Formats: sequence, structure tokens, C-alpha cells
Amino acid sequence: MAGVLAIDPSYDLTTQYGEAFRWRLVFNNFQAQYPGHLLLDLKQIQACRKDIHNVVSNGSVDYISAMGHGDYELFTGHNGSIIWHTLSGLSNLNGKIVHLLSCKAGAVLGREMVKNGAKAFWGYTTDFGFVHQSSPPNYLYNDKTAEIFFHMDLIIDRGILAGKDSHAIYSSIEMYFGNVYPKLKTTLSKAVLLGNYMHLVCPATTWGDPKAVL
Repeated sequence: MAGVLAIDPSYDLTTQYGEAFRWRLVFNNFQAQYPGHLLLDLKQIQACRKDIHNVVSNGSVDYISAMGHGDYELFTGHNGSIIWHTLSGLSNLNGKIVHLLSCKAGAVLGREMVKNGAKAFWGYTTDFGFVHQSSPPNYLYNDKTAEIFFHMDLIIDRGILAGKDSHAIYSSIEMYFGNVYPKLKTTLSKAVLLGNYMHLVCPATTWGDPKAVL
């Protein structure tokens, strides 16, 4: 059994969209879909450095899946508070698989996480983008425009939780992109999805052990 930590600060529209799709498509029915794993979740105000590091440090977490804002050297939680920085907070990641759905954190922070013992890292070296409806629906997961972009990222969570290695997961992402991209109707949507696809980094390249699985 693997311990899975889901982190969702959900304090602005971007992180609220992320939480909506992550929970609708992956974590909401977690016990039924992944009975071999134990889910721990830290949402909103609990998505802070103190609470996250307390959970990660107790040794029961094998996989960290987090949505938040990021920059090249850092990842943030509730209200933009820093959770991980290249200069601090990386000592308790040994042996863990990490997936950060955020902008830029894959460029430097992801490599540093691996250097500090993380088994594998998934993330983006530049901005993660998505297009949404001009008037977001009351339930954000009903936004079919935005779902296209989050769905591609959530292939990572689904694959890891199903015990797949990075090559198998990346192949699924390639297939998804190949099927969806030609059907997009606007230049903006095509550019954003292509940007996410081109700037995704993972253990299948150099961000950790390509054979790392739960």
C-alpha cells in the first residue's frame, strides 16, 4: 500500500479549477479506484508549509500530487505561501514520487528535488496554461473547454496510481495529445496545449528514475 498526498490550496480561480478537475477525475472516488493506496489530502488553508512538511516527514507518504502556483525555484500553497524552495524544505523527499501541477517548477526545483532524493518528478519548465469559458460555470468541472488541458496532466496521476512507469505514462500523454490537438478549434487552444506538452518534464527524460513506480 502506498501513501498518497494530494495538495490543493484552492484560493484563486486557477487553483480552484485545478482542484475541481483533480478531484472530479482522480481523487473523488479514490478508495473505489485505487483500493491498494491510502489518500491523505491537504486543502485550502491546510495546504501550507507546516502541515505539508509534518505529513511528509512522518514517513507514510510515497507519492505527492500537488496543484499550486510555482516559479523556477519554488512551489507555493495557500495564498501563495512557499512550500518548497530550492534552498529549503527538500530534505524529506527521499524515495518519493512528486508531481507538481504548476508553472515553471519543473525547470530548477524539480531537478533539485531529484538531487535531494526524490525518486521521480513530473512538472513543467514554463507556464502551465489552460483556456476556460468566458463565464466559468458554477461547478468548474463542467467547463469542457478547460477540461481538455487538465485531463492531459491528470493522465500522470492516473498512471502513477495504477502502477505504470514513466515511459508508459508518457506514451499515454502522447496518444492523448495526438488525438486531441488536431480537433481543437482555436489557435489559442492549440498553442496552450502544445506549450504544456512541449514543456512537460518527467523521469522518462532526466527527472528521476524512469522505472519508478508505486
